[in-house]
Amino acid sequence: MKDKIQNIDKEFVKSRFEKSLDSYDQNASVQNTMALDLIANLQNDLSQKEINIIFEIGCGTGFITRRMLENYTFEKYHINDLSPLFFEKIKPLITNYKNKVQFVPGDIEKLIKEVKFLPNLIISGAVFQWIENLNSLLSSCYNILAKDGIIAFTTFGLNNFKEIRAIENNKLIYYSLEELKTIASPNYEILFSREDSIVKKFESSSILLKHLRYTGVAGITKKIWTKKHFIRFTNLYQENFSDENNLLNLTYNPIYMILKKKG
Repeated sequence: MKDKIQNIDKEFVKSRFEKSLDSYDQNASVQNTMALDLIANLQNDLSQKEINIIFEIGCGTGFITRRMLENYTFEKYHINDLSPLFFEKIKPLITNYKNKVQFVPGDIEKLIKEVKFLPNLIISGAVFQWIENLNSLLSSCYNILAKDGIIAFTTFGLNNFKEIRAIENNKLIYYSLEELKTIASPNYEILFSREDSIVKKFESSSILLKHLRYTGVAGITKKIWTKKHFIRFTNLYQENFSDENNLLNLTYNPIYMILKKKG
């Protein structure tokens, strides 16, 4: 399969997520559910409660971090995020683990090639849709994973925000579950995979757009909307994606994967 490569302004994405720092937890219910489900399924495939080295990609406000600390013990926990502000946000979670936790700030696609430690587990929640070259990143993860190491992640599939993408030119590239399996299968045994559809309801397009802004996921476009553009968007959305109660539908398409390193 030909690589899907996208060009993402990481600094712009970083700034959008930083602006959502204080609103994210209250609005990212889907991402929180995904974190809970990923950890629950990870416990089925990773029964031991002690992991030597954990590497988390994109900690955000700590949805994954919190559950890992609650359910596992470890020797070292390396936590990455594009923005150092999110490490400040999760500091209260790691108060009792200061000597075991190390923050690794920066763009994971660049810094992963410099990683010297060998994690037994790489974990990531709702991050991989922001990766420019996912095939390359999964190969890099394979290279640094310890023998029989596991990578567990969530991302979003082809139907994610399908309503918005039908109206607007959303540039994010998504993968189907089958495409992800194809990318992963040369280097990994697929222990678990699942795809869901979650439809959230909103009373107006203004509330829907605020939801996107409050969760940072509007961080792909720099376009400034005019009043005319907003009215057009509202009318098209209402005409095509409202239910019998005139509520607006917004589809999330979560994907879960747990992979084990071959060889």
